[in-house]
Amino acid sequence: MEATAHGPIAWLLTFSFWYLAPLVSLGISVIYYVMAPMDTPLSRRILVSAHGAAMSILYVGAMTVALLGASRPTYGTPFLVFMAIPVLFAILAMRFYQGNRMIHLLQVVNVLCLAWTGFMGRMAVTGKWL
Repeated sequence: MEATAHGPIAWLLTFSFWYLAPLVSLGISVIYYVMAPMDTPLSRRILVSAHGAAMSILYVGAMTVALLGASRPTYGTPFLVFMAIPVLFAILAMRFYQGNRMIHLLQVVNVLCLAWTGFMGRMAVTGKWL
């Protein structure tokens, strides 16, 4: 009898594989936004919370390129350059965030999400899947 991978555990693994990194990084952005002191100007709150949102946009953009069948090997290098955007936003967050500095520990999780975004996104935009 052949084993099948159906059921809630298989669904959870599949969901995590495809969606966990962008959702977690977006959640970290929300945490930064909400935890910023209330007297922080809106523009600064958005600036210090943009890193995870930028990463999620990058991931979703890469997957959209793949789903539209528009992947090209030449997109690999530009994608890697775009990966610097969330990094720059994270650096700005560490510099300008005015709340509890312990929140920056979430950047460790963001680094893992960025690594996954780079791994999956580069395959998606180039069309060269493992």
